[in-house]
Amino acid sequence: MPVLPRIFLSVAVTVTAAIAHAQTASAPLPQDVENALAERDYATAREGLALLAEPQDAIEAQYQYAQLLWNGLGGEVDTTAALALLENAAARNHPGAALFLARVYLTGPQASVSRDPARAAELLRIATDQNVAEAQFYLGMLTKDGTGLPADPAAALTLLKAAATGGYVEAQYVLAQAYSRGDGVPLDSAKALQWLTAAAEGGNTEAQYFLANALKRGDGAQQDIVAAFRWYRRAAEQNLPIAQRTLGTAYMTGNEPLQKNPQEAYRWLKAAADAGDPGAMFNLAIGLSGALETLKDDAQAAAYLLAASDTGLARATFMLAQFTEHGRGVPQDLRAAALLYRTAFEQGDARGAVRLGQLTGQGALKDMVPPHFSVPWTVAAAQEGDAGALAWLADQAEKGLRDAQVSYGLFLLDAGEDAQVAARFLEQAAQAGAPAAQHRLGVLYTTGTGVTLDYVLAHKWLNIAATNGIEAAVETREVIGNLMTPEQLAEAQGAARHFFENATAPDSIANTVNQ
Repeated sequence: MPVLPRIFLSVAVTVTAAIAHAQTASAPLPQDVENALAERDYATAREGLALLAEPQDAIEAQYQYAQLLWNGLGGEVDTTAALALLENAAARNHPGAALFLARVYLTGPQASVSRDPARAAELLRIATDQNVAEAQFYLGMLTKDGTGLPADPAAALTLLKAAATGGYVEAQYVLAQAYSRGDGVPLDSAKALQWLTAAAEGGNTEAQYFLANALKRGDGAQQDIVAAFRWYRRAAEQNLPIAQRTLGTAYMTGNEPLQKNPQEAYRWLKAAADAGDPGAMFNLAIGLSGALETLKDDAQAAAYLLAASDTGLARATFMLAQFTEHGRGVPQDLRAAALLYRTAFEQGDARGAVRLGQLTGQGALKDMVPPHFSVPWTVAAAQEGDAGALAWLADQAEKGLRDAQVSYGLFLLDAGEDAQVAARFLEQAAQAGAPAAQHRLGVLYTTGTGVTLDYVLAHKWLNIAATNGIEAAVETREVIGNLMTPEQLAEAQGAARHFFENATAPDSIANTVNQ
């Protein structure tokens, strides 16, 4: 996609707005045509302009007529005729026609015109030389990124400053970003705030939102929370979802300068949620589940949680799992809840694993999930202090589940608990081919933790672990090797060879419980 934001490149501009760009020495339009354009009587304007545009030098009439043809105003769309008129007017230095055509070449392909930034840059120079701020902005952005012409940061900055000084809001916002980041200019918070304020006052919704953030935090500006929320409201009223979310959340919590107002909270959060903002969907669900008091609606809350979950928002998936587990707003379904907890964990919410571990420890998932799937969940729950999950893990280790033996052994060691029990389970898992257990067991033999200190066994298991891909085992094996006699090394290497010679490939049930 082009270097410029798509929103800046629309060529379907209204004719009345485009009149302002027609800075040309061409003869003015007749008053009746001017009036028709101003009143949006495009059929009448089109009829008059069709005759006025016939002379080659009638470039203002050609420009206005081309816009009607391009946009299908007052009659059928005719982009071929519109392009011919615009090319003729641009060749005679009409700034509006040059700017219009530049947009076409930047957004192509359309109307048989391919995207051509180099041609767009040529056209933009025509309007730039006549101090058209919008053209200065586009050409500045192309020059900054070297699109269609060689990159020239200094020239780009000059063009962007000219556009910003000329009142072009998007240029003001770009300059604010540049000064706030030190992007091509020295970092300057004061200038960043100056241009950000100008862009916000000019109606740029993102500038309004970021100015509100700066005022709220006192970031580069004097802190003024009341003023911050005035700017949040202005951006929200222009349908910026994140500003609507911020405003609605403040009304819901009442811990900002805004008093708690459930109706206003619902209005703004719903607007943002319905616009597709996942954070707003989640916050609205929080409100509908009780925070909005009289507006409590579990079914609606669940619907917004589902929508947010579908975007990948982990906290929404976790809360939806809770709703599903307890039957709030949706039918109670533990199996479906377990799947949602798992999804929440995979999306990045560790609470999903903890809850699955708790349910496993309670026996609630006994007939739903193979035991080896539940091992990492029970570890997560055990680390949070859940005794039931830890007991389940210990039981599965005793029953011979290799993953449980590894995880329970490592858990005991990391918790500083029974090292002998840990070593016993790690030995069993190591013999069964678990590389993590082989590595940790080798380390235990180097220190005599839970086992008798034995460099031969340490080297054996570290050698096996290294062969199985545990990189950390390599360095420790070399350190231990330097402390051993040649005879000990030979014995350890022979033991490792013996292990591999007698190892059997795991079959399809090697990681299940041996009973």
